[in-house]
Amino acid sequence: MSALVATLPRSRGLDVTTVPKQATLGKTDHEQLAIAASLDRCILTHNRVDFERLHLQYMEENRQHSGIIVVP
Repeated sequence: MSALVATLPRSRGLDVTTVPKQATLGKTDHEQLAIAASLDRCILTHNRVDFERLHLQYMEENRQHSGIIVVP
């Protein structure tokens, strides 16, 4: 996802960060979601299939995350 996507919500005062700013580039989807969850942040992705699977895995393991926003 382009880092430019963060520009508009950030300009509206929302606390938005990016994978490069978090220095997590190259991490797996599982790692990205775990990092976002540990920081109490939702994650924005184009990857519906993998993150839907990860969400279901979290639910089966009674774990929580702060949300996944899927953008087509």
